[in-house]
Amino acid sequence: PAAPRHQGALRGPEPAIPPTRARSRAGRRLATVLVLLLIAAGGAAAVIVANRPNDTVRLREVVFKQADRSVSELQRLIRENTR
Repeated sequence: PAAPRHQGALRGPEPAIPPTRARSRAGRRLATVLVLLLIAAGGAAAVIVANRPNDTVRLREVVFKQADRSVSELQRLIRENTR
């Protein structure tokens, strides 16, 4: 006997794109977006580092034979490094 005709209707239509291709395209898109985000983050970090103020402490020797000169130089050193 011949196979019933209604069996093909149970399966439904075939997908236009196999699921593995759809997943690989989505994966490539996700990878592309992640790479672009990493590049943008790197650029932002470079701009932030380049534009930050110079916060380095500048030290020099303030030992002199006269106490008043040592005190005034030490006060000057403190002023320069606490702006």
